[in-house]
Amino acid sequence: MSCSSRSQSPSGRDARCKGTHVGLANATPDRSERQSLRDRGLGHDSLWIAWAAGALYSAPRAYCLAGLALLAKQNVSAITNVLVILGFNVVQFALIELPLIGLVAAPDRARALTGKLNDWMTAHRRIVTVCLAGAIGGYLLISGTSDLR
Repeated sequence: MSCSSRSQSPSGRDARCKGTHVGLANATPDRSERQSLRDRGLGHDSLWIAWAAGALYSAPRAYCLAGLALLAKQNVSAITNVLVILGFNVVQFALIELPLIGLVAAPDRARALTGKLNDWMTAHRRIVTVCLAGAIGGYLLISGTSDLR
């Protein structure tokens, strides 16, 4: 039987359909009560977020691949090639390696410092964004105008 509008109770609902929508209303919380995916991922120590950030950061870029191609064309020993690649990776991953070394060597101090850095970056988010965008724009402007000659 379906809930029809012909036999309605004084409240405006069919007596047979009373309570059928209650379960649906309580099954999913209000959108304002649910946490966003970002808040759920960043709200606690998330290995998934760390893995995804590491995978995105460590993917080889065009300049890295071009450097490897130039390195392959050089007439140097294999040991030199390995040392150059290892040195490049140490420099490339320094922003990741240094906090990890800090967490191993002095975990409490490292957590306090990263907390301060996070608070500062949150408080100065716009200034940092404008400065980075300005620096990148300035670099692109200088790079583009130098190629005009």
